[in-house]
Amino acid sequence: MTEIDAPASGDIDATLRLLHHGGDVVAPHVAARLHAALQADGAAIAQVAASLSPAQRAGLSALPDPLPVVPAVRDAVADAVDALPEPDRRLLLTAAVSVDERVDVALAAAGSTMSQALASPASAHLAFAAGRLSFLDARVRVYVHAAASLGARTAAHAALAEAYRDAGDHALATWHTSLRTLEGDAALVPDLLELAERSLRAGAAEWAHAVAREAASHATDGERLRAQIVAGRAALASGLVEDAVAWLHAPVAASADIARTALPAYVRAVGMREGSVPDADIARLVAPLLDTGAPADTGVAPDTAGDTAGVPADEVDSVISAVALAAWLHAERGHLADAEAMLALSARLVQSAGRANASLDEARRWCALFGVAAPSPADAAEEGTTLATPAGARETADSARIAAALHLAREDRGDAALGMLQSGVGTGLGDARPGAADLDHLRTSPLIEAHRRVAISLVLFWEGQLARARSELAEASTVAPVSLVFAGVAVALARRLDTVTDGIPLPTTVAMDATHPTPQSRPLRAGLLVDRAITAYLDGRMTESGTLLSLAADDTVAPTDAGLPLPGLDEPSVWALAGRRHDAQTAADRLASAYRGATASHRRAAAARTRVATSSPEAAPAACRAAAEIGRTLASGYDRGRTEMLIARRYATLGELGSARTHLVAASGLFEAAGASVWRNACVADLALLPAEDPVSVLTAPITIPVPRAGARPGEPARPGDPASAQPVSARRDGEDLLAAACREAWRDVLTERELEVALLVTQGLSNREAAARLFVSVRTVEVHLGRIFTKVGVSSRVPLTIHAHRLAREYEALAS
Repeated sequence: MTEIDAPASGDIDATLRLLHHGGDVVAPHVAARLHAALQADGAAIAQVAASLSPAQRAGLSALPDPLPVVPAVRDAVADAVDALPEPDRRLLLTAAVSVDERVDVALAAAGSTMSQALASPASAHLAFAAGRLSFLDARVRVYVHAAASLGARTAAHAALAEAYRDAGDHALATWHTSLRTLEGDAALVPDLLELAERSLRAGAAEWAHAVAREAASHATDGERLRAQIVAGRAALASGLVEDAVAWLHAPVAASADIARTALPAYVRAVGMREGSVPDADIARLVAPLLDTGAPADTGVAPDTAGDTAGVPADEVDSVISAVALAAWLHAERGHLADAEAMLALSARLVQSAGRANASLDEARRWCALFGVAAPSPADAAEEGTTLATPAGARETADSARIAAALHLAREDRGDAALGMLQSGVGTGLGDARPGAADLDHLRTSPLIEAHRRVAISLVLFWEGQLARARSELAEASTVAPVSLVFAGVAVALARRLDTVTDGIPLPTTVAMDATHPTPQSRPLRAGLLVDRAITAYLDGRMTESGTLLSLAADDTVAPTDAGLPLPGLDEPSVWALAGRRHDAQTAADRLASAYRGATASHRRAAAARTRVATSSPEAAPAACRAAAEIGRTLASGYDRGRTEMLIARRYATLGELGSARTHLVAASGLFEAAGASVWRNACVADLALLPAEDPVSVLTAPITIPVPRAGARPGEPARPGDPASAQPVSARRDGEDLLAAACREAWRDVLTERELEVALLVTQGLSNREAAARLFVSVRTVEVHLGRIFTKVGVSSRVPLTIHAHRLAREYEALAS
C-alpha cells in the first residue's frame, strides 16, 4: 500500500481516508471504533480492517472483542509487555477481560493491592481513576489478551467470578463463570438471559448482545431459541442487522409460539438489511389469528372480523407489533398502499384482541409523516408522553418523541423540534461493555440514537442551517449506525449536503455510501439523480438538469419522499430556464405531490418560484415581486436564497439587469450565511456577467462591441477593448429594436443567419417551443441551434446569453449616441 499520512489522535476523517486508500472501506462508526481501540495507529487500523469480514467493516456484524492482534500491534507493544514479570502480566490480563473495570474487583482477582499495583511495572500501562482502571494504550489490551494462553484466560475469568461473587455482584459473577467454562452449562442460561434483558432495557445493546450470544452457546433446545431471540433483538438495537437476521432466522422458522415472539425484531432487521419487508412471513403468522386464509398481499380478507382467542396475549402483541412495524417500513420506502394495508390489518388484530397496543399508535405516528392515516402533530406529541409497552417501553417513548419532533418541524416549528430532539440522552458506541453497576443509568440504544441524530440533521437542513446540518450528520455517523435508519435517508442527506455546500464529498459520506447494505434502493438512486441535477443547474446545463429531475420524479424510478423530503431543485423552474415551458408546466402540475411532505413555508416558496419561472414576460415582474415577499417570510436562508436567485435569473431574461443584480447580491449573502458555497459561487458567476452597477461613461472610457477576434477558436469569447474586436456600428434594420440591432452587430461574423434568428428570439424571452413556432421549425432544431450558439458565444445557458445580449445593447446604445 502506498504510504499516506497516518491519522492523528481524534482525526476520524484521516482514518477513513487511510482505509479508503487501502481498499478496505469501513462504516464511519466502525472506523471510530478501530481508531479508539488501536490508539490511532494507522498501520494497525489498516491491518485489522483487512482481516474483518465485509459485514463487520460495514458495521452490520459485531467486531471481535478484543480485536485480532496484527503485526503493527505486536511491533508497538509486545516487547514492553513480554518483559513484565508474571504477576504484572496477570494484572494486565485481569484488566483486559474485566467488563466494568472496577479497581477493587480487578485487584482482588489478580491477588494484588492498590499500593502493589501502583508500584509495579504494570502501572506504566494502566490508569487508575474514580474506582476504575483503564489501559493507557488500548493496543496493550488487544495484545495482552491474545498473548495469554487459554489456561491463563480461563484462570482470570475464574478469579473474577469469585471476586464479583464476593462483591455481591451475582450477574457479573455469572458472566465470568460462563467464560471460564470450557463446556456448555445450561444452568447458567436463565441468569445470563436475565442480564441480557436487563442490559437491553437500559440501552446497553452491544453488551446485551454479547451476553445473549454467550447464553446461546450454553443453551439447549427451547432455551437456545429463546437466547437467539434475545441475541437478535440486542443485535438489532445495536445496528448489527446482519447478525440480527442470522440470530432470528431459526426462531421465525420454528413453531408458531416461538416465531410470533421473534417476528417484530425479524421484520425490522430484514427491512433494514435487505431493503424489503418480509410480508410473506407476516402473512404466515397472522393468518391463524384470523377467521380466514391469507391472500397474497397482506394475508387477510378485508372484512373478516378475526379471532385471537386461545393465543397468549404476549404472542398476539408481538404479531401486532410486527404488522405495525411493517407498515412503518413500507411507508418509509414509499409503499403507501402497503403501509395502509398493514395499518388496517394491525388495527383489526387490536380490535380482535380487545385491548390497545402502543406499537400500532407508534406506527400511525410514523406513517402520518408519509401521508398514511395521519393523526394531528399535537396528538402525536401528546401521545408520545404516555404510551408504553410491556417490552421496549423506553424505546417506544424515545421513538414517539422523535416522530413528534418531526411533525413539529413539518409545521415550521423547527426550534421546538430541535429542542425536543436535543433533550434526549445520547450514547456513544465506545460504551459497549458497561457493568451491572452502570445498568441503572439509562441510555439510548445505538439504533434509536441513529434515528435521533438523523432527525436533528434533517430539521437543521429544513431550517436552512446547511453547514451545521452537515457537521452534525458527519459526527453522528461516527457514533451511531445512521445509514440504516429511515430507509437510508442519511446517505442521501449526506450526499445532498456535500453537493449544496462546497461540492466536495466528506470522508464520512464516502464511507456511508460505500457500506450501505442496499445501495441500489430507490430513494438513494433518486437522491443521486437530484444531486447530479443540482450540479448541472449550477453549471448552467439546464436541459440536463431538467432531464435528471424528471427521472427522479418518475414513480417508476423513485417513490415520493413525502415524509422526509430533502430540498433539491424545483423542476418547473429548471425547465423554464431551459426554454421548455411546456415541460415546465407539466412539472408544475405535479408540484403539489412533490412537495407534499415539505413544510408549509417550503410549499409556498416552491409555488411562488414556479409562478416566477412559468409566467409570461408581461406577468413575470409581478410574479417576481410576489415571490420576493414570500421569500422574506422563510425561516430557511437557503430556501430564500434559492428564491432570490431564481428571481434574479428571471429578471435577467427580461432584460431588467439592475433588478437581477439586486436579487443576486441578496441570494449570494443568504447562501454564504447558510454555508452553501457552491450556490454562492454560482451567484458570483452570474454577477460577473452583469454590467457594473454604475456604467462607465462614454466620455471617460471607450466602449467597444466585443466579438470574436480574428483567428480565435470557436467558442472563445471576445475580449472587450481588443482592437481586433472593435467593429463599426452599422445602421439598424427597419423596425429593428435596440437589442436585436446590438446582437446582430456583435454576432454577425460568429453565428449563421438561422442561429442569429434563434438567438434573437431567445434573448427576447421566447421559449424553445415559441421560437420554433415563430420560425416554422421543430423544437429539436431550435435546441440544436442553441447548443451551437452557446458554444460560439462562449456561454453555458440561456440566462448568461440573455445577460450578454442586454450588455451588448447598453454598449451599442452608448456608442451610437
